Amino acid sequence: MRHGQLLVVVDTNLFVSALFVGSRTAMAMLEGILGTAVPVFCPETLAELEAKSLMAKFDRYIPKDERVEAVKSLKVFALTVESGEPVRICRDPKDDIFLALARTVRADGLFQETGICWFWSSLKEFPFSLQGNGMTSWRRVGKASRKFENSSSSDYGFITV
Repeated sequence: MRHGQLLVVVDTNLFVSALFVGSRTAMAMLEGILGTAVPVFCPETLAELEAKSLMAKFDRYIPKDERVEAVKSLKVFALTVESGEPVRICRDPKDDIFLALARTVRADGLFQETGICWFWSSLKEFPFSLQGNGMTSWRRVGKASRKFENSSSSDYGFITV
């Protein structure tokens, strides 16, 4: 399944901000992610993104046909797998599926719309570990800046945060 490629889980809200609202910051973050890794969905997260692409409330930002096309394009190179065993750890239970999915595929990273990034590794330079439910090897990186570049191989070539 991996074949040397980086796998990342991206919260639906980041896709929404970048592709449906046109947020420059979210788009810069998404371009950095997609330029380096393969996004991973499960049927539930993909269905959520597809449903949101049809919502009329986004028409004032990006035309519906462009939103639908963006999701179709994303599906071409994304990986879709079952989310695996449920995780119950997030304040918002709707976010648990992203952690479950990341754990199932042992994703290299999980990115949120808020700019918080989690990396699956034993990288010691990241000071904060998410505790509980066997997720202790996730490292919180912090808020993403507005400037994105490829970073060193010590952090798996992801964007600099």
